Amino acid sequence: MIARLLTLFSFLFFTTAASAAVVVKPFDQAGFDQARQGNKPTLVMVHAAWCPTCRAQAKAVDALIAKPEFATFQVLRVDYDKQKGFVDMLRAPRQSVLIVYKGKTEVARSLGETDTDAIAAMLHKAL
Repeated sequence: MIARLLTLFSFLFFTTAASAAVVVKPFDQAGFDQARQGNKPTLVMVHAAWCPTCRAQAKAVDALIAKPEFATFQVLRVDYDKQKGFVDMLRAPRQSVLIVYKGKTEVARSLGETDTDAIAAMLHKAL
């Protein structure tokens, strides 16, 4: 019984630790270019700290990128207030835009989406 519990605990611990490898990084041009090399999946979040929709998106994205199926994603966060040049480059009309790339090709975009299942469906398009 104790051996089974220890096995279960170690499985849960190591699975969680392994899946926590995806980190949301601040957006910069070099990181963006590097993330889109090859055919890798990338999520760009246009985020404002004061935006309640952005906070809800971040919570959903954090939950999703913790899952092993999304472990290959690069996630970059554009600061809507401080990085206007990048906001314009990405053609983001306002904060709370999510953009998904597979390599250099944009495969999905949403404005204000906070539903975890809908965001997951977007992410799946890049896998």
